[in-house]
Amino acid sequence: MVRLRNPFNPISRRAFHALTVIEALERTGCRVIEAHAHTAPPVVRVDRRPSVVESYGFRAPPPGCVRVPVLCVAEQWGTRIEWFSLETNQ
Repeated sequence: MVRLRNPFNPISRRAFHALTVIEALERTGCRVIEAHAHTAPPVVRVDRRPSVVESYGFRAPPPGCVRVPVLCVAEQWGTRIEWFSLETNQ
């Protein structure tokens, strides 16, 4: 019988931890785009800024610059959470 969480395997522990973070993010209304539990720390990319993550605003770019989405990163619960900021002022 294979257990989901093997306490002696570090990748298994990170995968279990990533699953709990994904569950918390989905409860706040985020849609998970991709997740990588094999990295240290685990990485979870969502479709928008999670409400559970404290973030800051962006200044508008100077005139004449191309506006592009910005990859935002937050460290929360021992996991790297990423999303693309689609602010209207960029």
